[in-house]
Amino acid sequence: MNEKNFPCRGWKNTDCEIEACIKLENDLLKAKNEAERARNTMGKFLVDMSHELRTPLNSIIGFSDMLFDDMTGELNEIQKDYVDSISKSGTHLLHLINQLLDLAKIESGKVELNIEEFELQDLIGEVNSIIVALAKKKCIAISYKVDTDIGSLNADRLKIKQILFNLASNAIKFTPEKGSVTIVAEKLSADKMLLRVSDTGPGIEPDDLEKIFHPFEQLGNVEETGYKGTGLGLSIVQDLVLMHQGNVWVESEPGKGSVFYVELPLSLSNV
Repeated sequence: MNEKNFPCRGWKNTDCEIEACIKLENDLLKAKNEAERARNTMGKFLVDMSHELRTPLNSIIGFSDMLFDDMTGELNEIQKDYVDSISKSGTHLLHLINQLLDLAKIESGKVELNIEEFELQDLIGEVNSIIVALAKKKCIAISYKVDTDIGSLNADRLKIKQILFNLASNAIKFTPEKGSVTIVAEKLSADKMLLRVSDTGPGIEPDDLEKIFHPFEQLGNVEETGYKGTGLGLSIVQDLVLMHQGNVWVESEPGKGSVFYVELPLSLSNV
């Protein structure tokens, strides 16, 4: 680099340098404001569209379930297969929309923690009752164990539930038929606990471990694996864990399954 390339260098051009720095700072501030405005606009669009789409989707799912249960008359097997496909596709789309809505809220800073005291054993039991239905279709065994020393937790109950559900449903999705998924909660210290969700799936390639929590990240070849989605489930887990001032990480080897760890404070009031 020389004076020819930077004509404003040197003490003789101090005023010129200051003026250039001010212009650069103003340009950066303008770019920052435009980026924030674009993000807020996109966030509002996603929120508005999510609400607009969820209302008819809930109707489609609800009415298709009524048809499947013969509430409007008996259907033959072919008709039931069609109606079941409608319900499953609608439920899948609703899940994707909810994930986009969660991401939009998180990125816009509109997500707040509602801290309350609750029993972790009860919460994990609720999550288990939900994921058992998902696992049953693939004959996957679900088990969970909660350290009795943990007792109650002071955190956002719904968000901890979402963390567990996202991790467990992700494990079920990638675990082959007749595999297993295990949820374990143990007390680490007087003020910390550890959640562990393990599976007997195909494992994760070393190169993919670094980007597994990135939003919209699809690991592997979707056409080969058949696993489709937004790639937001684990990204949302990381965001919610960080909001609770915790940590999340994964250990995995190809062919040996995966274990996701979530370290959380027992009480946010103690953080």
